[in-house]
Amino acid sequence: MLRLQILVDDGFFADLTELDRHATDLAALDANRRRRYIAWRLGLDHDILSDAMRQTELANWITHQVRV
Repeated sequence: MLRLQILVDDGFFADLTELDRHATDLAALDANRRRRYIAWRLGLDHDILSDAMRQTELANWITHQVRV
């Protein structure tokens, strides 16, 4: 719970209730990516919602780390 309070204290959320609502929305969107109204409310676009795109970004980052 202390880690959650830090997010409130640092100004990311007004209170723990708002943080909980945000986490609930993220879980609901993860369960069903077609709930576009949640994605819109959270400001998330295709680059975040697409498993393939996220995995490509991760693979590109790993490739870059290995080359450096």
